[in-house]
Amino acid sequence: MASVTGTDNGDGFGVKGVSASAAGVVGEGQAWAGVVANSVTGSGVSAFSDSGAGVLSLSNTGPGVSAQSVRGAAVQAKSDYGAAVSAEGPAWAGVVATSQSGTGVSAFSDSGTGVQSLSNSGAGVSAQSVQGNAIEGKSDYGIAVKASSGSGIAVTARCDGNHGIESVTLSGDHAALSASNIAQTAGIGVYGIAKGQDGIGVRAESAAGGNGVAVFGSSKDGRGIVGTSVENTGTEGNTVSGIGVFGRAMGSGRDDRPATGRGVVGMAISATGVEGQSDSGAGVWGASQEGEGVHGESNSSVFAAIAGIQLNERSTAAGIYGEHRGHGPAGYFKGNVVVTGHIEFAGADCAEEFALHPSVPSDMCEPGTVMVLAADGGVSASAKAYDRRVAGVIAGAGNYRPGIVLGRDSASESKIHLALMGKVFCKVDADSGAIEVGDILTTSTVPGHAMKATDPSRAFATVLGKALAPLPTGRGLIPILVALQ
Repeated sequence: MASVTGTDNGDGFGVKGVSASAAGVVGEGQAWAGVVANSVTGSGVSAFSDSGAGVLSLSNTGPGVSAQSVRGAAVQAKSDYGAAVSAEGPAWAGVVATSQSGTGVSAFSDSGTGVQSLSNSGAGVSAQSVQGNAIEGKSDYGIAVKASSGSGIAVTARCDGNHGIESVTLSGDHAALSASNIAQTAGIGVYGIAKGQDGIGVRAESAAGGNGVAVFGSSKDGRGIVGTSVENTGTEGNTVSGIGVFGRAMGSGRDDRPATGRGVVGMAISATGVEGQSDSGAGVWGASQEGEGVHGESNSSVFAAIAGIQLNERSTAAGIYGEHRGHGPAGYFKGNVVVTGHIEFAGADCAEEFALHPSVPSDMCEPGTVMVLAADGGVSASAKAYDRRVAGVIAGAGNYRPGIVLGRDSASESKIHLALMGKVFCKVDADSGAIEVGDILTTSTVPGHAMKATDPSRAFATVLGKALAPLPTGRGLIPILVALQ
């Protein structure tokens, strides 16, 4: 039985206690609640104190204060400067609040702490709600809920079927959840652990799209984001149509301090540093505006800096492919080249660069023109029959292109590619004799043209090659096989 009972006498209080400096009402219960207050619509317990505790309750085993309300607040406390409710529990919860559908604990403070709870070993505040919020905090300018701990965990939240902690903000300049570690060295700002199989320690989601970022890591001198794993992927990025992992090295904004950072770096002791895989696209893509698209270096004495291997035995595609969209080389090798198989050329002849004699007119240096050696070491168009100085045919006429070009000098502009052997289209003159397939050809009196060699005594050392197509009369362009003799 309660040692003190009170009935409202019309003033609105069943029991009223007033104190200038001490507790207004003191209740002690050895095995149950020191004070029990029930209310249908109003406050179960309403306490006011100028400087002391509004309600002070001590209990050895049960709750110090047990309050229940059907519609109103179970416990309502107000303080202008001090703590509205102060609860201490040596071995159990300082305050226990239970609500079926409303707020377990609702606290408001103008400038101080809405709820302050101290506990030696148990939870400072233990809140449970079946459908509503277990703990709800609101602050117009300050911190809605603040928790501190000397060596333990400041806040522990557990939920069996939903989020343990949910934080929401309407501000576009502030975080919904902010964690700071003010330790001088080391320390972790946010730590997440998932103990279940296939669990996620920390998960972030940007739902609105646009340029939103799910996870943003920033550091002035250290690393923005670090992912480590003992036997699996340290950091993984997945996307349907965007970029799985994107790395960017930003410029410094100063001409005297250009950017020297690297967008993506992969390092491994014995495995692959950076690996790219794709079912139908490019496994690794490298592009640059001014530098190298892909650069590979190696200090190994047996392995290549860049290796391309075609694993499909039935494939006709190359292991390494190079293409130049302009007129430059598709591949450049500075050093020796070793080929263990055969070399295939789409071109039809072997040519070499020769300088043009200054006296050669422009119409006498077009592809298909027969050329002879000049006195200065260059070449000029042939102009007499059976010329022992015959050197070859300018390559590139018709649909034949050189397969090999020797003596290439990109700095010179007055040079031509002269076919020395192989197939090439050549200007021929059939007026001196009809040309049949297989006929031996030599120089003609018509400048830059070849003709059928009909005088065996003069043909030695003047043979240009053999005709691969006939020309009965006149002049024309036919394919020949260059074979100087």
